[in-house]
Amino acid sequence: MSMVKNISLCIAFLVVCSVSLSQETDTLYQDSISNAFDTTKFFNESDQLVQNETKKPFKSAPIFEFGIGNSDKVNQNWGNYYFEKESYQKAIDRFNEISDKSIDVVRKLGKSFFKIDEIDSAEYYYKIVADISENPTDQYNYSQILYMNEKFDEAEFVRQKYADISDEKRAEIFKSNSFHKNIFSYISDLNLVNLSINTKNSDFGAFSVKNDTNNGYSVLYTSADEYSLKKIKKSKFIKPEYPTYDIFRTSFDFNSMEFEDPIPLSGELNDQYQEGPAIMSDDHKTIYFTRSSSVDSQDEALYLNLFRVSSQNINNTDSVLGLSINNEHYSVMHPSIAENGKRIYFSSDMPGGYGGMDLYYCEVYGLHKQFFLDDSTDIRESIRLLQPINLGESINTEGNEVF
Repeated sequence: MSMVKNISLCIAFLVVCSVSLSQETDTLYQDSISNAFDTTKFFNESDQLVQNETKKPFKSAPIFEFGIGNSDKVNQNWGNYYFEKESYQKAIDRFNEISDKSIDVVRKLGKSFFKIDEIDSAEYYYKIVADISENPTDQYNYSQILYMNEKFDEAEFVRQKYADISDEKRAEIFKSNSFHKNIFSYISDLNLVNLSINTKNSDFGAFSVKNDTNNGYSVLYTSADEYSLKKIKKSKFIKPEYPTYDIFRTSFDFNSMEFEDPIPLSGELNDQYQEGPAIMSDDHKTIYFTRSSSVDSQDEALYLNLFRVSSQNINNTDSVLGLSINNEHYSVMHPSIAENGKRIYFSSDMPGGYGGMDLYYCEVYGLHKQFFLDDSTDIRESIRLLQPINLGESINTEGNEVF
């Protein structure tokens, strides 16, 4: 079992490295996938779409707010609108029509191309920004895209430039730690296998639990394949371009490295919202997972929350219970449970943190049993949690700590 956990840690470490070398996001949701990029200092002030001077989101049809035509002002307004609604291809089309592009427009072009997986174009625009910007975060983001494109030497040079001009803690970590360089030196020695369960979309957040009866493992992971082509509609004007992610389950044989055909979890765990990543208790009885479930009424932002469900009651009405730490105005996501079950770890952008997403934990101090509404003979259990505790500045930085 210890060997399995070590392997799991190695896999988790590689996933974290992959995020560092690749992308919020995520995103969760793509925020989960793209959290390596730092956007906490951008896109939150002058570029927000506001109605007159009230600083409130638009509620009427945008054509009446932005007008029609092809002027730079109209294109920038529409581009900002599509960008905020995460309709990145439409944002790109509008931004490209602007004849005199500001550094903010170029920056958003870089992020938009990144979000639709056109990495070379994203690198092109991130470089333009990095070459003219004195903001350390622009250097950081450009280095991330270079890592993704496997331009490691250039990425190291740009990341060092970021570290030299930044007073952030993560810059100090970069300058004082060479462990990541050792990883690069070992890459050629690794034999990476493309697993049979992978799809053309993003597949991530794998979590395995040893089966008692054989040498196999039960595996939960997050994916968006032909079963989940549905999309979230955040407003009546825009449909985001991301697929909706769901939780899948499969079995894995460690000796043969073979997987059974995955199946999506059904019932209450499979709805119109984003779901995953998920974890399972060692006894296979309980699943904890992330779901996009709340929309802030003022800014229409979609937030992620944590939920708990008995694996035997997935199809029961009201079987899914939200954790007490959930909130309508920030995200609480990506759970991990201590081996003894007495502590839950998670990531959140709740107020009072050190940066974007921080890592927290809560002590579990008991269970509360309730009867199902439609079946008085069956019960469900919710966990009682103490107040969240930030893991502190030795772990969390000004950036995003996720997964």
